[in-house]
Amino acid sequence: MIAQSINDDDIEFLAQILENEKKNHCRMRSLCFGLFVFSFVLLLMAMGLIAYTLASDQQKLIGDAALPYVGILVPLCAAMIGFFTSWCAAQNCINSIDRSLYAAHAQKYRLFAGFIGEMQCAGKKKRSVWIEMIGSVIA
Repeated sequence: MIAQSINDDDIEFLAQILENEKKNHCRMRSLCFGLFVFSFVLLLMAMGLIAYTLASDQQKLIGDAALPYVGILVPLCAAMIGFFTSWCAAQNCINSIDRSLYAAHAQKYRLFAGFIGEMQCAGKKKRSVWIEMIGSVIA
């Protein structure tokens, strides 16, 4: 059904859709990087506050003085790692979109279909629709 209604111009339209998705992923990558840097700075500040508390509080037991601040470190570490992972995932997605777009602009449609099949950021349903559309044009 889809195979009968697709022509070569549809590949260019699909490339335009990928360009728009690339812009969205670039925004997401920038946001994740900013949040990663922010959480990293907060983590460093919390560690500095704990070190200052331990160094300046001579009369209390060392563990009692820093105990309220230690609970902050675990969520900050988790947030920092989560934002870094999201940033890496967005970058991998942008790289796979760039490969696909390069193949589309070079009119290597079989290679384009292969790259779409290996795309790391598209959902399984979206990827299968794209592969079906490209496969109908190639065949």
